[in-house]
Amino acid sequence: MNDINLDIPKKDLKKLRLLVLDSDGITVPTGGLVVEKESKDKLIVDCTLYLITEEMTDKINLLKKKGIDVCISSGRSMLSLQGMYSRIIGKGTILMAENGNLLLKDGVIHQAKIYSDRFLKKLYSIRERVKKMKGITGIEPKQFIITARANFESKDVYTLIEEMDKEKELYSIWVGYEVHEIGHKNVSKGNTLKKLIKMMGLKKENVMTIGDSTNDIDMVKQGGMQISADIDVVKAPYWINKKPILPKQPADVLLDYLLENL
Repeated sequence: MNDINLDIPKKDLKKLRLLVLDSDGITVPTGGLVVEKESKDKLIVDCTLYLITEEMTDKINLLKKKGIDVCISSGRSMLSLQGMYSRIIGKGTILMAENGNLLLKDGVIHQAKIYSDRFLKKLYSIRERVKKMKGITGIEPKQFIITARANFESKDVYTLIEEMDKEKELYSIWVGYEVHEIGHKNVSKGNTLKKLIKMMGLKKENVMTIGDSTNDIDMVKQGGMQISADIDVVKAPYWINKKPILPKQPADVLLDYLLENL
C-alpha cells in the first residue's frame, strides 16, 4: 500500500466548499495537555498546547481565498481551540469543539444539545469517580463531555458507565491510546457536521473530511471526499500515512495537494 493516496478526481475537487480537519494528529502533533488538578481550596489547570505553524496558517488562508471554508473538528474545549487556531480565526474558519457539542461560526457559538440538570449532575458524578481510578492521570476541563487522560485503557471506566448510566444515553470510547472520552450518544462530530452542512446550504459532495481517531469515524463519513490518516482506525477511500511524513502533519500534505490542484 502506498503511503499517500490522494488520487481524487478533478471533477470532485471542483465541488469542494468545506474542508473539515481533525485537530490533534492532523493539523498539530498529538500530546498537547490540558489537565485539572485540585487542592483543598484551589483548582489548578496545567496547559501545554500546540499551535498550528505559520506555514500551515499561510496555506489555510490561501485556501480560504479560493472560497473554501475550513472547519477544525476536535474533542478539545472551545477555549483551547481558540488559542491553538488563533492565527486563522475569522471569516471562513469554523471551530467544532467537544466532539460536536459546540460550534463557532461567524462569531456565534452554537450548542448542539440542551442538557438537563439531571444529565449534567450525572456527568459530574461520573467525572468525580473516574478521576480517582487507577491509571487516570488527569481530567481535561470540558463543559459537556468527560476527557480522562490515562496510562492505559481501563475496563473500570466502562463498568462505571454501565452502573451509573441508567438511561443508556452515554457513549464511552478509548481514543488515540491515551484518552477515555464520555459524552451523550446523540452528539458527535459527525452529527454536528451534518447540521453544519445543512446550515451552510451545502451538499455532501461539497465537503472533504480527514481524521485519524475513533471519534473521527462518523465525521469522516459525512464527507463526499473522505481521507484517513490512520487507515487501521478510520476507513476511507483516500489516505495519508502519518509516520513517513513526520515532522509534517497530514494537513500539510493535504493542503499542498489542494493548493496545487484547485
